[in-house]
Amino acid sequence: MLRAPVALVIAALALPTAAQERLTETIEVRVVNIDAVVTGRDGNRVTGLTAADFEVVDDGQTQQITNFLEIRGGEPVGAGDPGTAAPAPASRRFVFFVDGYSIHPSNRDLYVRALRDFVEKQLQPGDLASIVSWNTELFILAPLTSDRGVLRAAIDKVARAGSGAGARTDLSRVQRACTQSVDRAMNGSILFIHAYEECINIAKGETMVTALSSRRLLNAMELAMTTIAGAEGKKYFVLAGARLPRSPGIEIYQWVNQLFIPHLRGFDAPIRRPDQDDEQLEFLERVARVANAHGVTLYTIAATISSDLLGTHYESAVDDLGADQANQANTFDAFEKLSSLTGGFSVHRPSDFGQALESIARESESYYSLGYRPRQPGSGDRPITIRMKSRDYTVRARRSHALKTADDLMTDKVVANIFRPVAAGAWRPVVATAAVARDGKTFKVPFEVTIPPRLTLLPAGNELAGGYTVYVAVGTQQGAISTVFRQPQPLRIAAAEEKAFRKQPLLFGATLTVRPGESILSIGVVDHVSGEQAFTRTTIAAR
Repeated sequence: MLRAPVALVIAALALPTAAQERLTETIEVRVVNIDAVVTGRDGNRVTGLTAADFEVVDDGQTQQITNFLEIRGGEPVGAGDPGTAAPAPASRRFVFFVDGYSIHPSNRDLYVRALRDFVEKQLQPGDLASIVSWNTELFILAPLTSDRGVLRAAIDKVARAGSGAGARTDLSRVQRACTQSVDRAMNGSILFIHAYEECINIAKGETMVTALSSRRLLNAMELAMTTIAGAEGKKYFVLAGARLPRSPGIEIYQWVNQLFIPHLRGFDAPIRRPDQDDEQLEFLERVARVANAHGVTLYTIAATISSDLLGTHYESAVDDLGADQANQANTFDAFEKLSSLTGGFSVHRPSDFGQALESIARESESYYSLGYRPRQPGSGDRPITIRMKSRDYTVRARRSHALKTADDLMTDKVVANIFRPVAAGAWRPVVATAAVARDGKTFKVPFEVTIPPRLTLLPAGNELAGGYTVYVAVGTQQGAISTVFRQPQPLRIAAAEEKAFRKQPLLFGATLTVRPGESILSIGVVDHVSGEQAFTRTTIAAR
């Protein structure tokens, strides 16, 4: 994981205890919208359905569909069912996440070519796209933008990046070491049982490394999704990679045991940790829940290629014993899990990456939008099921969603503001930083937010009461993000003082402790009474 650029945020204002109370977490009654893709028995898209063809179950309770709309070719079809609201289709936001570490350079070059074609031919007015690369570290090469020049430059960086796939895989490293151990046993240097133990220990070590590496990749995906959580529009996350096992090391152990079967009898095949697969599944499901909570549909493209299997010999050639296919199937299973839980689809070893991206583009323009008001409001992750009343149809949609508090939604927008400016709002705060001062290995950055005195105040006896909350976050274009600091500021003034109050701006001051380098300071302000929001940001150069 990347280190956040902010080590500490210190409020410079002395506030009464009441000001430290958390912003209300009640959920307003809002419509939950779920997109669904329906296919028939022949696998072709089904159009012309109505709300009566669907059933929505949220947290175990059947819901009434209050909003229904079919989007076909990017345009609404009809006006929705009678008596239901029909929201206009939203613009699209694409994040293309390239696992440059696992993709072989030959497949990477093919995918880069397809990605360039997508940017040139598929992006439409109002669309935004982001290019993200993973190569043991996360690099946000292009934040959400409509600038094709910026996207082209980011894709060029992906093309020029090195690839870990040029090195031997975990499977090939085990194969090499284990065949050497078998050769030694065949020559009488060691017993076969000792060769087997050597081999199993190597397999255990490689499995541990693979599991940790896959979880770092999943953490990076989760972070990349966070950068678009607060973005408006339909959000699509496209993962292209070649190595993310559903069951770390399973094909390695299978290969090892089959290798030694001709030489040992009655030995105990090693049983991998019973909880290892459960742990991996938890990580995969967590990423899917994060995607669903942010309204992100996840598509996966398995750009696998046959491993560089060893041609070592000991009396006869060593067969891979099906391990190569098992290795690829292991990644297919993980990719399928991520996509199916979020309403997307997975493509396995496509002959044409361009066709896969075109399919994603077409799907983002043709779907059903189902809206409902949950019967039991509440925050947090909730399971959801979309069912078809006809058995002739199959539906694909996200499997969970999260009802977010106003605080959660504001936090998402402040983070999104780091990577692409959020609309300022009806009133624009202004942020200014003072001189940056070195403090050992970090820097102190005082800043001040000026807020127009347009807050809504309500009568409270002889006084007027209201308030606002300031949200602060700092991040880098490479994807490092601080935690979001929030400071409620209650206000209470005498009614007779309102005229004077409206003449002077409100000031909020604080000091950041940041690490060296350039980062973005993102500020959000929300009016406690009216709920109006405003945003601003500035660049910090700590050198």
